[in-house]
Amino acid sequence: MSAPEKPPAMTAEGETLMPPSNTTIAYPCGDDLPAPGQWIEVASGVFWLRFPLPFALDHINLYVIDDGDGWTLVDTGVSSAESVALWQGLLRNQLASKPINRLLVTHWHPDHIGMAGWLADQTAAPLWITRTEWLMARMTRAEETSAFAAPAIAYFQRLGLSDQKRHDLTRLGDHYGSLTTPIPTEFIRLKAGTDITLGGSRWQVLIGRGHAPEHACLYSPERNLIIGGDILLPRISPIVGIWPAEPEEDALSDFLTSLQDIRAAVDPAALVLPSHNRPYTGVHTRIDDLTAHHDERLQTTRQACRQPVSAAAVTKVLFPRLEDAFQLRLGLAETVAHLNHQRARGHINRSLDADGIYRYQTVTPKV
Repeated sequence: MSAPEKPPAMTAEGETLMPPSNTTIAYPCGDDLPAPGQWIEVASGVFWLRFPLPFALDHINLYVIDDGDGWTLVDTGVSSAESVALWQGLLRNQLASKPINRLLVTHWHPDHIGMAGWLADQTAAPLWITRTEWLMARMTRAEETSAFAAPAIAYFQRLGLSDQKRHDLTRLGDHYGSLTTPIPTEFIRLKAGTDITLGGSRWQVLIGRGHAPEHACLYSPERNLIIGGDILLPRISPIVGIWPAEPEEDALSDFLTSLQDIRAAVDPAALVLPSHNRPYTGVHTRIDDLTAHHDERLQTTRQACRQPVSAAAVTKVLFPRLEDAFQLRLGLAETVAHLNHQRARGHINRSLDADGIYRYQTVTPKV
C-alpha cells in the first residue's frame, strides 16, 4: 500500500501544490532547462527563457517569438537586479539583430509585468495586454497600502481570524511597487475572441479568469501551440482567491468555466507553454486534472462545514501546513473562493454570528 498523500501546501506565489496526477502529460524538452541568459527553441522561431524569482517558486518562464522583422517578448519577470542583468545581456546578444516589436504580458502579477516599464523604456516597444490586467497593474502600483488596511482588518475579522493573525496579515503590506517598474501609461488591448499575428502565424486570444480577472492565453492552431501563462500550469494549480476588495465574488466559477472554454478551443495535442515548470503536451488531460482537483477541494470544504464554522477554521482543514502569514493570506483567499462557490450553488449557507464572524454550514439535502 502506498503512503497517504500529504495535504496540499501553498507556494510563495500562492499556487497550490497538487498531488501527482493519475494521468500522463509529456515534456518534449525532457529535463532540459534554459541556462541563465540563454534560451531553448521549443518550436520554430519560439524560444524559452527562464528568469529567477525571489520566492519559493523560484523561476518564471518567458518566451520570445521571432517575428521575422523583430521580436515579441512574452512576459517580463519581476523588477530585480538579476532581471535587469539578464535582459541587458539578451538585448546585447540574442536580440540585438532586430527591434523588439511588442511586449506581450499575460496578466498583471509582478512576475509577469514587473519589467515591462523598464523594457518599454529601453526598446520603445508597445505593451500588449488586456484592459483589465493593465488597469489592475496601474491601480495596484499607484494605491497606497494604508488605503487597504482598515477594510482588510474588518474583512479578516469576519472570516474568524484572531487579533494576532489579523495584525500579522495587515503588517505584510503590499510589495507590488518594489517588484514592478512603472507600468506603461498606454497599451494595445488584447481582446477575447480576436486574432493577432505573431511570428507569421495567427494566434487566437483566449481568456482565463479566476486567477486574474482577464488573463490572456494565446493559441496558434497553425503551430498547435498555446501560451498558457498561469492558467495551464503542469504541476501546480494557480491560486484562485477572494480578496477584501471583492468579498462576494465567485472566482472559482470563472476559473472552471475558463478551463472548459479553453479545452473546447484547443487541440488535445497542442504544446503548452506555461509560466512555471516546463513546456508540456496533454492540455486536455491537464485541464481534467485541474477540474478534478477543485472538485475534491469542494467536497472537503463541504465536509468541513457539517457544523457551523468560520472560514479561518476551514482554511486549517484545506491547508494544514501553512507556514507563515503570507501563506495564510493566500490559503484564506483560496478557501473563501471555495466557500463562495458553494454558496452560489446553494450547497453551503453563511450566517453572521453575534461576534461579527461569518459561520458556514453545509446545506442538508431534503429527502
